[in-house]
Amino acid sequence: MRYIFAGAEKLKEQTKSIWSEVFGVRLFEGYGTTECSPALCMNTPMFNQPGTVGKFLPGITHKLDPVTGVPTGSKLSVSGPNIMLGYFLPENPGVLVPPENGWHDTGDIVEITDDGFVKILGRAKRFAKIGGEMVSLTAVEELAAST
Repeated sequence: MRYIFAGAEKLKEQTKSIWSEVFGVRLFEGYGTTECSPALCMNTPMFNQPGTVGKFLPGITHKLDPVTGVPTGSKLSVSGPNIMLGYFLPENPGVLVPPENGWHDTGDIVEITDDGFVKILGRAKRFAKIGGEMVSLTAVEELAAST
């Protein structure tokens, strides 16, 4: 193996270093969702920016929608040939409900760099409105873990 691609969780620098030192293999971070198999973005040997999940794969179209109260980043929706055909919902068994207008709302808050690399900042559902302010539950967890 020359390369290994990791996803599902943020790739820790320590993990990358261990794999490099022990196995002599580079780990690259990617990003996808169950509804968008197998992936949406990928770092590669030629296009790699640590701290990001890479660039969008060919054929993937994206749009960003602002999230009220979230000052940095936007909610990501995607369209492309690898997007699921739809969901079967309990209120209408047996009927496939396609993504609205062909766009799958990932629920992820992202930032896209000027050169096209995607940074995952959080999940829209991982924010709580407290005293009129949107508070990142991920940031709260990171703060609690660091003490």
